[in-house]
Amino acid sequence: SKEKLAYDLAHGFTDDNPTTSDDKPVIDPTRTGAANPTLTDGTNYAHIDQFGEIENANLHVAGWHIANYKYEYIFIMDYNTGKELARVRADGIYRSDVNQAYNTSGNVGYHVSFNMRNFPNKKVYVMMRATNDPEGNTKGGAQDFHDKRWYLNIPQR
Repeated sequence: SKEKLAYDLAHGFTDDNPTTSDDKPVIDPTRTGAANPTLTDGTNYAHIDQFGEIENANLHVAGWHIANYKYEYIFIMDYNTGKELARVRADGIYRSDVNQAYNTSGNVGYHVSFNMRNFPNKKVYVMMRATNDPEGNTKGGAQDFHDKRWYLNIPQR
């Protein structure tokens, strides 16, 4: 959306710029886990570039997922139970940096948001799902990456 693009540009990052480097340490708390290695199962690849509150209880998740499926869904998961708390379909965003690095093409990136007020007193993490199911389930085949390395404790609001 225009608001997300405006936020990214105002805060000095775009999809084509790296989120971390040795000479520019991360000070934005939504990018603290961005240096985590890429997730892979040997065929598919994924990475979370941004995960955290950006404004007024808006939990933002941005990154990319390379897998040969029709749809991408981003899930907020309960860290302690492994149960789904919320999901949103992620319309793809073109990522030239990822496409070049992995010799792919297409809209492999995503930017999605959730209302943090829906997860009071929860420890949460992100699951990325590429699927052939338009509802975001696993019918027709799916590939999931659970990234429990980067989690958030959501306070009561």
